[in-house]
Amino acid sequence: MLGTGGSAVVYAVHDRELGRDVALKVLRADRMTEGMLKRFRREVAVAREAESPRLVKVYDIGTAGETVFLTMELVDGESLRERLHRGPLAIDESVRIGLEVLEGLRALHALGLIHRDVKPGNVLLADGGTVKLADFGLVRRWDSDESRTTATDAVVGTWEYLSPEQALGGDLDARSDLYSFGVLLFEMLTGDVPYRGLSSIGTAVAHLREPAPDPRRRRPEIPDWLSSVILRLLQKEPGDRYATADEVLTDLAAHRPPPRRRRLGRLRRWALPGAAALLMGAALLPVWPWNRPRLARLEIVPFQAAMGLDGGGNVLWRRTDFSNPSAAATGRFLRSGALDVAVLLDGKGAGDLETARTLLILDGVTGEVRSRVLLPSPVPFFPEFSPMYSPGLVSAVDLNGDGLDEIIVTLTHTPWYPSVTYVCDPVHRTAEAVFVASGHH
Repeated sequence: MLGTGGSAVVYAVHDRELGRDVALKVLRADRMTEGMLKRFRREVAVAREAESPRLVKVYDIGTAGETVFLTMELVDGESLRERLHRGPLAIDESVRIGLEVLEGLRALHALGLIHRDVKPGNVLLADGGTVKLADFGLVRRWDSDESRTTATDAVVGTWEYLSPEQALGGDLDARSDLYSFGVLLFEMLTGDVPYRGLSSIGTAVAHLREPAPDPRRRRPEIPDWLSSVILRLLQKEPGDRYATADEVLTDLAAHRPPPRRRRLGRLRRWALPGAAALLMGAALLPVWPWNRPRLARLEIVPFQAAMGLDGGGNVLWRRTDFSNPSAAATGRFLRSGALDVAVLLDGKGAGDLETARTLLILDGVTGEVRSRVLLPSPVPFFPEFSPMYSPGLVSAVDLNGDGLDEIIVTLTHTPWYPSVTYVCDPVHRTAEAVFVASGHH
């Protein structure tokens, strides 16, 4: 498994007919709508039309029973989102990646296509250093009504990266993608996006109203010329931005530092001793702490399983004893040392309230249960409703600054509207209701 998105699960697989490894993108059964099927078909059509080494290749679309899937180029490496989890990038590395993303956008824009979802999760960094732009499910032609939101559509894209005109559902062209690229470049250099509100709406309003922050305030060593490029990309009015990807490429390439020369004499001098040291180190790797399995992320396959994966996407553990783990997990570790994760169980049947409010603390490496926390019953808050509640959102945050995350969970009535939010202390196994509402929240 390589990852899970809002509509699909992506696996690394071997194609026996073609004799090569490919990425298999499988549409989730609970997202099987006509709109999602159209996005899948569009992804194939766009990838075939816009051939570029900077765009992920999509080979085919197929079905197996009721399952719909795409076969795609497998990129060995990581996404830019995963890379950013380790912090900001070096300035020259940010510029290099930016140049290659722009080459991918240029190939799309040359065909009158806009990507509409330029973000770190859709930028893949291959092990050899190549950069590829992925996910063409939201691509549209800007010379048609497809490029804007209709009265029956929702705004598409990711809020932190939306251009002002995209947030408003207006007409879009290449300059909208360039705004999103400006956000991406800002994040590579500073480690965070320029605008982050308390909600999706707050973030959108910031894009519309707040002036673009100078990235040098967050990272003073960013050169003036690079800051000027970013600030021009992030202008509110499309007419004040760069008009084409080529214009941005020209400005970035003009200032890009030349590749560093290798010091061959020093390399030769240290080559043999270095190789010997590496061989000795390799012999010790099986027992060194950093070679032990480590949890990198928690993945949920709705109605099927919860899984812990390492940094290479390999499954460390898989649990299928949850009736529905789709509402099930923190996106963060509870303790950096123990690598614990939290899973909120779903009831095995209607009215199974005790199971539905059981929070499990799992060992991140083995998946074994470390402890259980039973949430207080929501029934006393809403005595007029039946005792039928199911898990809602689960998240983790260090509320008191002690270095250990507290867990925030919500129980929501089924099928009606009351809901209760709890803060749980996994160390002391306590939980307290902190917010009660007659509606979902």
